Amino acid sequence: MSPNSETFVVSTLPLIPLIETMFVQGALALSSAASCDNDTARSLVFAIDALHRVALEFHQQVDDSLWFDELRRLSDRDDRNPMLSGYACRAVGGRSA
Repeated sequence: MSPNSETFVVSTLPLIPLIETMFVQGALALSSAASCDNDTARSLVFAIDALHRVALEFHQQVDDSLWFDELRRLSDRDDRNPMLSGYACRAVGGRSA
């Protein structure tokens, strides 16, 4: 960094309500999104994994209990894509208490 360059500090605090809202929407859409074919499931697993990482890393800012409840519901469903319900089962099983 050159001596003349400025350092910008950006606060992410204003983004927290947006993250919280989008997280809840993603959690509530999980089961209906998992009603898909295998090609769609392959792309959805990346999005579900991203939400799962948010739940683990930002558990103080997001409703992680909602997320794990929705994962449990998906893992118990036999009428959803097996790849996604299997991912949900693994994610719930891997949760440290």
